[in-house]
Amino acid sequence: MPKTIVICGGGIAGASMAAALANTSYSVILLEKEDEEYLGRSSGGETLRAETCRSFDQIGVLSDILQFSHSIRKGDRRELHHIATGMLGYFRYDAFAPEYPVVHTHHNYIVNGIHKYIERIGASNIDIRYSKEVVGVGDFKDGRRKVHFIDRKTRSQDSLEGDLIIGADGGNSTVRRSLGIQANETDLGISYLMFYIERLEGFEYGRFTVGPHGFIGIFPSSENTLRLAVEVKLSELNNWLKTESSKIIERVALRDTALNGARLVKRGLPFHIIMRLSPSYVREGACIIGDAAHVPPPILGMGISLALNDVLALRKVLLENEGRQLSLEILKRFEETASPYDVKWVQTNYRLYRWLNDMCADPRNFGTVPLEELRDMGFQPQSAGA
Repeated sequence: MPKTIVICGGGIAGASMAAALANTSYSVILLEKEDEEYLGRSSGGETLRAETCRSFDQIGVLSDILQFSHSIRKGDRRELHHIATGMLGYFRYDAFAPEYPVVHTHHNYIVNGIHKYIERIGASNIDIRYSKEVVGVGDFKDGRRKVHFIDRKTRSQDSLEGDLIIGADGGNSTVRRSLGIQANETDLGISYLMFYIERLEGFEYGRFTVGPHGFIGIFPSSENTLRLAVEVKLSELNNWLKTESSKIIERVALRDTALNGARLVKRGLPFHIIMRLSPSYVREGACIIGDAAHVPPPILGMGISLALNDVLALRKVLLENEGRQLSLEILKRFEETASPYDVKWVQTNYRLYRWLNDMCADPRNFGTVPLEELRDMGFQPQSAGA
């Protein structure tokens, strides 16, 4: 009898996990809270680093994501500028997998592309159930756990059992809380406020700019626009939200003068930055992946890369143990494989966040940053050639 795996959450991590188990001996049930019509409803911009594209390719979904998303495949680096001194260097977003592209797209395009892949290959072992919101996970009993969920259309409650429950339900994970895993959280006291402007010359690769008015990220989008990520202290967020659209460009141009005269296309939503790192990913009959397990500061755009690291590590363990009882010892092999990489890059992104804020105060603080560690992040200083 095939082992049943219940994946809670059909976003990037959960759908990728299902796709990674397509046409295996496992019976996979994917519970997604959104209706199929609103799948991946977040339209926020995403950058798929080269190693992220490599991981998607290893799962098998990359071509579907690219075909579905109409993504642009350029912008393989992020320049680092100080408003007073100019360009300091750049981060290579293809440093860890130069044979793959760097892709600018939208969150919903990625999610839909993965679901289209599952549909296209006709994976008969995957059962996707939409409009099912997970509200809890039961105790481990007789080698199994129950997942409790609500049908968002009928508001009826139901449950089902699985040999393994996978929590892929985001940073505020219900599964993680049900399992009693307490994530270590660091509230950075900031939000990133998103704006979209018409494309300007000189931003093919995107950039980070720091200065006395704060940090701003400027990124190519999958449309003919640039996406601005303005770092705003929570104490100043309300003031920014009340700023008239006609004044937004004046405010962002204080952070990068190249934005003077830009035309605002639309305003996005702010998102509060809380760094999370779970000390454990597994319990008997259950585990967590992706944002449920870790949320790095988004400086280097590595959130999806870390989620796919989890997916590939867990797939390897599951395929090596097809037909066996998925014991806690087996699940710990997944954690031992995935966690070191995740911890390294959550902590690295946090140090970079701190360094960038130090440089906002004084560009000379760039000299205090360990250059070798920056190089490990794919950074090339300006002296090495742009």
